[in-house]
Amino acid sequence: RHFRLPAVTGTEAPPSRLRKLRDLQGAGSRPGRRNLTSPGAGALAARDMWPNQNDLPLRIGLDAMGGDFAPGAAIEGAALALRSSPARIVLFGDPERLAAETASRGIQPSIEVRAASEVVGMDEPSATPLRRKRNSSIRVAIDALKDGDVAAVVSAGHTGATMAAATVVLGTLPGVERPAIAALVPHQNGHSV
Repeated sequence: RHFRLPAVTGTEAPPSRLRKLRDLQGAGSRPGRRNLTSPGAGALAARDMWPNQNDLPLRIGLDAMGGDFAPGAAIEGAALALRSSPARIVLFGDPERLAAETASRGIQPSIEVRAASEVVGMDEPSATPLRRKRNSSIRVAIDALKDGDVAAVVSAGHTGATMAAATVVLGTLPGVERPAIAALVPHQNGHSV
């Protein structure tokens, strides 16, 4: 079942913390179907979509202490991203452990480290970064996003804690009651969100 999306008209100003809308499914669409970047009455053109040259390089925050095999697995992912992207990576976590991991991979000069003394465990309640561990790596990363220090935050850690921190610290867009989780779904022609 397919749903048609109306053109984005730009009659309402977006919240100040929201960058311009970007079509996550790519520029290609089926003939006769409209996508978010299709030209139309007041629709945003692809050239107006984020990111633009003034926004590069993007600063991406990474909760380096979250997830299985952290921080090693997270830093290995950051190293892969640095080889294929002009983005700048900001790691949030224990500076001593992160310095050792980045040095062993030879990426220390390319990555900024921000101190966070606590970690939210997978067995802890989702409200932990809001109530008890305000200096956890995910909470410090979300705070940096709110302050505009990074353009996005990625975490492989406690999903509920990440969503709770993002919802309470950043808030939601008008008309959005609950956040959603996006995932890449493979299909014959690539991936869709």
